[in-house]
This record gives sequence, structure tokens and C-alpha cells, in this order.
Amino acid sequence: MLQEPEIIAKEIVRKQGAVDDDSVGLQHERRQYEQQLELCTRDLQKWEAAYLGDVISLEDFRATKGEIDARRLGTQDALERIARQVQVLAQAGEIIQSLETYCRQV
Repeated sequence: MLQEPEIIAKEIVRKQGAVDDDSVGLQHERRQYEQQLELCTRDLQKWEAAYLGDVISLEDFRATKGEIDARRLGTQDALERIARQVQVLAQAGEIIQSLETYCRQV
């Protein structure tokens, strides 16, 4: 394999491209979840205002708040999963760079 550096170079480029594509996808997904968190905050504020304005009952507010809290928790879990995936991609990028450096030295 080391006798054919062009094969290694192609594989490095391919792997780096895959890492870059995954990174872009994760950034897009993270933005979507961040928007969902903002929506949860706005929804909760809206329902709090409705309760404080005596538009809805305490029971209705509690039920809706529970739904919003569940959405928020699911969204936060998804953001944590994405953060872990970003770390894995960063490590993969470091490995690719190390491999590239090694190949140059060899």
C-alpha cells in the first residue's frame, strides 16, 4: 500500500469529504433543533400569558406546559447527540490529518 501513495491520497480525500459532508449535515440539523428550542420558549411564554390573563385554566396550562417540557427535553437530547457526533467527526478529522502527515513523511 505504501508503494502506491496515490491510493492513500485518494482515500484521504474521500474520507475528508465524508467528514465535511457529515459536518455540514450536523450543523444544519443543530440549527433546526435550536429553532425548535426557541419555539418551545415562545410557546411557553404564550401559554403563560394566556394563563395569567385568565384565558385558560391552571389545568390547561399545566397540561400544555408538560407537552412543551417534553418537546424541550427531546430537543435537548437531540442536541447532545449532535454534540457527541461533532466530537467524533473532529477526532476523525484529526486522524485523517495524522495519516496525511505520516504519508508525507514516509
